Amino acid sequence: MKFEGVMTAIVSPFKNGNLDESSYRKLLQQQYDAGIRKLVINGTTGESPTLTEEEIAQLVQLTKAFSDEFEIVIGAGGNATDKVCEAAKKAEALGADAILSVVPYYNKPTQEGLFSHFQKVAASVSIPVILYNVPGRTITALKVETMARLSEIDNIVAVKEATGDLDIIEDILNRAPKLKVLSGDDGTYVEGATKGCHGVISVISHVIPDKFIEWTKRAHEHDAGVIEEYKAYDNLCNMLFAEPNPVPVKTCLKLMGIIDSDEVRLPLIPTTEKHSKALKDELTTKGILNA
Repeated sequence: MKFEGVMTAIVSPFKNGNLDESSYRKLLQQQYDAGIRKLVINGTTGESPTLTEEEIAQLVQLTKAFSDEFEIVIGAGGNATDKVCEAAKKAEALGADAILSVVPYYNKPTQEGLFSHFQKVAASVSIPVILYNVPGRTITALKVETMARLSEIDNIVAVKEATGDLDIIEDILNRAPKLKVLSGDDGTYVEGATKGCHGVISVISHVIPDKFIEWTKRAHEHDAGVIEEYKAYDNLCNMLFAEPNPVPVKTCLKLMGIIDSDEVRLPLIPTTEKHSKALKDELTTKGILNA
């Protein structure tokens, strides 16, 4: 698996409390037709805290049955190292091409604790590991010097860097050159790609997958004009995170007719009526929905 380009952090469509297989297949078709070939299942956008092991397996099986061209990353993270190792082993057994493992949250480990945690997780599987640095959710941040140490472990191959700080991305590229750098922040990704960021694990690629693929290609060719083009979508990007992810993007997918329901699981609740209308207006303005 090449850790570059556009990966969609795929939502888990629900209806009446259960996975909606029909909607998921329609979503896979939309992604496939746009040229997306890499998906992250059981990530934050997939509502990983609420998915059961059986549902994760169901999503993987549906994806593999749809097309063997899809490369699959499975989220396997948490704040108890032994449990994360077990989740990683299960992801490998399901046929994951890699795992995405978030910095442990809530218990605030030290950098040495984080190093030991990821070292043990990587040793528990033979597939590649993508580190996930998102201090806005985990409080604790994985420092670049720790990433550099972890990059010496053979199967730690990439980092999803979700701070939105382009200086940190450049620092990783300089100090941990063995790691592929994947942006976890849609708003800064295109500019980051012009500076050497290898790819993105994206939410907005549910809505404009073809454009994101095009912009990535042009950014890697150092086409500076692509930044201005993407800025025209700043408002849509911001709106996708104005309420907790994946609430707004599920509303967009429902409005686009790709999933039947924008249902989410508690403690998340559906988008407010006001924000749903604003999303519809924005999608219409951008020509994603017909007026």
